[in-house]
Amino acid sequence: MNVVLIGYRGSGKSSIGRKLADRLWRGFVDVDEMIVKKACGKTIKEMFEEEGEAYFRELEAQVVHESMMLEDHVIALGGGTLMFERARTAVEEADCKVIYLHCAPEVLCRRLACDPASAATRPALTAFGGGIEE
Repeated sequence: MNVVLIGYRGSGKSSIGRKLADRLWRGFVDVDEMIVKKACGKTIKEMFEEEGEAYFRELEAQVVHESMMLEDHVIALGGGTLMFERARTAVEEADCKVIYLHCAPEVLCRRLACDPASAATRPALTAFGGGIEE
C-alpha cells in the first residue's frame, strides 16, 4: 500500500516523504519532480508561464495516475494536486493511505520566504504574487 502525503506548499511533503520512505524501506516519488522530468527539465513556473496551467495539470494528472499504480511507495503530491478532478480521482481510487501534513500559515510563509528556489521554480501562489513579502 502506498503512503500519499498531501498539504500546502512548504508543509514538508518532499523532505518528510524522503525520510519516511527511507525508514519504511520504500521507494519515494515526488510528483512535482516527475512532472519536471516529463517536461524535459522545464520548471513548473516555466510551464505555467509558457504553456498555461491546463498543460501543467494534464502532466500532473498523468504523473499522479502513474504513481498510484506503483506499490509500496511514499508519494508526495504537489500542493494543489487534489484541487483538480482527474488527479483527485486517481488518488481516491488507489489503494493508499493519505496523510495530510498540517502546518501553521506563519510557518509556511517563513519557509517559502527562506527558499530562494521557490520563486524561481514555482508559480505565484495568488494572482498578486507569491503571497510573501518579496
